[in-house]
Amino acid sequence: MASSLSDAPQKAFFPSLGRWDRLLPLMAAEQGRWILFAPVLLGAGIALWFLLPTVADRQFALALAAALAIAGLAMHGLAARLLAGAGLLLALGLVVAEVRSLSVAAPVLHHRLGAAAMTGEVLAVQARAGGERWRLLLRRDASDIDPAVTLQIGLSERPPGDVLPGARVRVVAILQPRAGPVLPGGHDMARAAWFDGISGFGRAIGPPAVLVPAPPERLWLARQRVMLTGFVQQRIGGDAGRMAAALVTGDQGQVPPERLEAMRTAGLAHLLSVSGFHISVVAGGALLLFRSLLALWPWFALRFSVRTAAALLAGLAGTAYALLAGAEVPAVRAAITAWIVLLALAAGRNPLSLRLIAFAAFAILLLRPEALLTPGFQLSFAAVTSLVLLSQSAVGERFLRADPEAGMLARAGRYGLALLASGLVAEIVLAPIAMAHFGRTGVYGVFANLLAIPL
Repeated sequence: MASSLSDAPQKAFFPSLGRWDRLLPLMAAEQGRWILFAPVLLGAGIALWFLLPTVADRQFALALAAALAIAGLAMHGLAARLLAGAGLLLALGLVVAEVRSLSVAAPVLHHRLGAAAMTGEVLAVQARAGGERWRLLLRRDASDIDPAVTLQIGLSERPPGDVLPGARVRVVAILQPRAGPVLPGGHDMARAAWFDGISGFGRAIGPPAVLVPAPPERLWLARQRVMLTGFVQQRIGGDAGRMAAALVTGDQGQVPPERLEAMRTAGLAHLLSVSGFHISVVAGGALLLFRSLLALWPWFALRFSVRTAAALLAGLAGTAYALLAGAEVPAVRAAITAWIVLLALAAGRNPLSLRLIAFAAFAILLLRPEALLTPGFQLSFAAVTSLVLLSQSAVGERFLRADPEAGMLARAGRYGLALLASGLVAEIVLAPIAMAHFGRTGVYGVFANLLAIPL
């Protein structure tokens, strides 16, 4: 196999490859792990699409990726598989990013518009800055000259109680386009708005007036989320109620800014956004519950697989919770990952494997290629990958795995050591990503999470 790159025809096209012959046996021995680089190459193609400024540049990059794949097909052996696979995955990344961008394409506001009255359907009502500011996601009605578009309109005060998702309202607002990144390479709000389907942003002059109340059958889940958030806040009350509502539904708009700042400083802000932690708690709890209940049903347990049925029901529970929490990108990503883990459990496979993590990343990038640039995607997969590598390392195998024959004190010590080691590893891996996106990282995140996660 190593000699396949030494053939004269291949050296004629790739003369410099001959010096790498000694690496080929090592690469061949790792063929079982090549699949782990599939999402990396797919992500490289997606990143290339975002980096290149014009359509012509992207078409040229696609042609180069196709040429790389064709060059691999013209060869044989190890080099053929490497070049063809890399070229095809790079080309796929460029294509899925282009297709995704075209699928969400909507008219974009390019200049400021003065105060004008508009009518439309409320898609969402969101609180901001501890309830001091509010905003509407409004689907504005089409006119004779403009199509129907989605607008994000800020409010200076709390909207009336009947302004709910599904209601038709009239509002007077000043509209403007979303600005680009403040610093080169920073967060691009205009790009995020494009993939969210938001055409423009504005500021309302006065409260919105309801023209038609929200019908019961329209946007049912969105209204349930609003009502659940209000119910939790009213029952608990005060700042504790606002924090509890954020933990349950992910609605951080009512949390006071100073408390959000404290959570970020402690490295616990991820607990207030419905993502992997929340979905795993719901899906994991549902798995244990359904497995116990179905095992108590003799007729079912003797005829069907309790493990498979419990995994499917747990996946449905996690998906339902993600939808109830607003189906934000982190929640959807976590739900997809949870399904992959649960299906692996149902099939008797180890869910804590790098192959499953690679498959989850690949599936998410195919569906939402823009997620590659978000801190949520980068932080979540970096954390999970580091923890799986820790558990599969020699240190993890020797010191962190539970020993069923050990005493209670020894098991408790191993559990605490596992929490501390995993928190420390995750913090080391996530700190550079957090610094790159936010210019900061948690001061004592390891110890804060060590206490907060079990609680």
